[in-house]
Amino acid sequence: MYLVTDHVGVPWQDDGLREGDLTLRASMTEWFTSELTAAHHPWALLTGTAAQRLRLAIRIADQLLGWRTTFADPLT
Repeated sequence: MYLVTDHVGVPWQDDGLREGDLTLRASMTEWFTSELTAAHHPWALLTGTAAQRLRLAIRIADQLLGWRTTFADPLT
């Protein structure tokens, strides 16, 4: 599962390493999601405030961990 952070609602802070043009950020988000979809990888787009994004990421991780701790029906 890939967690993709949406660029919408996140103000740009220049750290000297990345480019922050809003058009570029939008195209990168689209590229990431398109490539993940084309490769049939599961992904979720994290949107909203930082707190909302964190809650969603935790909910997704908890669900995935829950699936890994379940057992199949016994063989008969």
